[in-house]
Amino acid sequence: MKTTFLLYGGLLLLLSGCLSKENDFISKYCPGSCTVISGRLTTDGGATPLAHVKVDVNWQWRGTLGIGGMNRRKATTTTDADGRYELRFLLRDDELTDHSYNSYITVIAALNPDKYFTLYDYESIVEPYITMKRDTSYSADYTFPQKAFVELQLRNTAAMQPEDQFITAFVFSGGQNNAQNLGSMLYWNKETPATTLTVPVAANQQVLIRIKKTKNGVETITETPLRLKPGQHTTFEATF
Repeated sequence: MKTTFLLYGGLLLLLSGCLSKENDFISKYCPGSCTVISGRLTTDGGATPLAHVKVDVNWQWRGTLGIGGMNRRKATTTTDADGRYELRFLLRDDELTDHSYNSYITVIAALNPDKYFTLYDYESIVEPYITMKRDTSYSADYTFPQKAFVELQLRNTAAMQPEDQFITAFVFSGGQNNAQNLGSMLYWNKETPATTLTVPVAANQQVLIRIKKTKNGVETITETPLRLKPGQHTTFEATF
């Protein structure tokens, strides 16, 4: 039986309380009853494998109101030269029976968030409430875009009227099976001062800068394609 599981690219942080952490490497004691999560990690729009990346799977339980909890690291591995990995582990009885929103499995790829888009950039990429079972395989392919940067120079917002609208979106693919639309969407109004913002975008793949204007009741949409190298900075002027 195959199910889809989304990767967790950054560490989950509890807002309060003390989180107890432990290793729970009992995989060798699950012949015929292992839970298996496997997949491939890539970047550059899926074109480049992420080799030699540490990947952990954790079972996490957090207490009421986020106070206290438990983090059990169930298995750890490293991706091969093609970005592939496999995690095999035994779910304990309490991990099978507690299916509340306080109990979930996370898969964490140890990537540098200064160089890659990871979870804290996109909270929606995680689906933590899948009910996991023993003797079941889950597929978890994921694409982590590398980062480049656009310096957005915003002009002429003072000319906007209260009913006008000005939206700037930076759109690129990534996430599960490289099929998710990622990126920033920025909303402006008459009160927004002309300013300059630095926006992280994907490198080594196409980025669309989409401008949507509603001016005097007329809506227009323009799109500008962009492709940058990892770590590259460029400027883009958006004028109302």
